[in-house]
Amino acid sequence: MCDFTISSDRSVFGQNGPRVASTAEGWIVSHLWSVVGMKRAKEIWMLCRRHDAQQALQWSLVNSVVPADELDTEVRRWCDELLALSPTVLKLVKKSFDDSLAPVRKAQDRFKILDQVNPGFWTWGEQTEGASAFLEKRAPGFSPWR
Repeated sequence: MCDFTISSDRSVFGQNGPRVASTAEGWIVSHLWSVVGMKRAKEIWMLCRRHDAQQALQWSLVNSVVPADELDTEVRRWCDELLALSPTVLKLVKKSFDDSLAPVRKAQDRFKILDQVNPGFWTWGEQTEGASAFLEKRAPGFSPWR
């Protein structure tokens, strides 16, 4: 969701939501397919695998990958480039990108989707089990909710 992502070659990317019962829904989930394609987006969101920086670059999840000791220099370089440009035109461009997502954001009410899928999610213990397992560094026991 960032405008730019500059990554260290040591970075690891991945989605944890289903692994720890942390909800994400609506346009936040579906927007990823416009970046990486539908099949890849489902793989990222549903399998919770870890991906190194080069894989993230190949999938267009990051803009640049640099050695860890050059990360601050690279970020500074990008910032200096942006600071040399018209701030008003940059705001206009950014708003244009953001506005392109507005119809999707309006059409998909995040909390309404969760209520449709599982109205008792916050009270039935599934989320508590996921969070507890994460904090206790153990695999969650989601079988009661299958």
